[in-house]
This record gives sequence, structure tokens and C-alpha cells, in this order.
Amino acid sequence: MGSTAYEVIEQPQMKSARINNVIVGHLVGFCSGFLGLWIVNAWHTQKLLPSGHLSWDRMWAVASATIFTTVINLRLNSSQPAALSTTLLVAMGEMQTFRDALPIAVGVLLIALIAKPLRRVRLKVMQTHSANS
Repeated sequence: MGSTAYEVIEQPQMKSARINNVIVGHLVGFCSGFLGLWIVNAWHTQKLLPSGHLSWDRMWAVASATIFTTVINLRLNSSQPAALSTTLLVAMGEMQTFRDALPIAVGVLLIALIAKPLRRVRLKVMQTHSANS
């Protein structure tokens, strides 16, 4: 979440800092992570963080989910680099239930709501600064 918030405020001119990219990009990240888990049936495979070991099933879930996130976001024109972090958290098992994923989903929506007006202000400041230079 931190990298998304930073990008929206610090780099508002970037396409990936658009609110649509933030929301759709992370939604695609969630869905791709779940899809990766489903395809390789890695739901019950040991999670990475408690074990320190990435099983082959988790590795294939991570690889496929990363590919899905990248390709789908490119096709939807909703690239958001930090969405890959969301994908990895789901595919590695740290957020593989709705209950686990809910705080991140709420965080993405809060960033979108708060960042939209801040992004506009930041863009105006950058334009004014650029015009004065």
C-alpha cells in the first residue's frame, strides 16, 4: 500500500498513478493471485512466511499469478506496479481468504478516495512550478 500511496502523490503524472489504475490494477492483482492458487490447487500448501520455504505449488501459483496480473493489466490499460505485491501476497498464501484480503482492499479504496484530490493539487503545483522555471 505504501508504494501505491507514494506513487500517487509523488509521481502524479505517471499513468499508473491514475485512480483507475490503482483500483483496477490491485483488483486484477487479487483475482490473479486467487486464479494462480486455483489453477495449481495450492490452497492448502504451506505458506511462505511461517515456513521460510516456497513449495513448488506455491512457486507455480506465484509465477502464473504474476503473468496473469501483468498481461491483464496491460490489456485493460490499468498498469499499477504495486499490484504485483498484492498478487504475491495472495499467491504466497498470506492473503488467500476474503477475510485476509479485506484490509488491503479497503486500503486501496481509501488511497483512491484520499489520493484523487491530492493528486490533482500535486499536478497543479508541478505545472505551476514548471511554468515558472
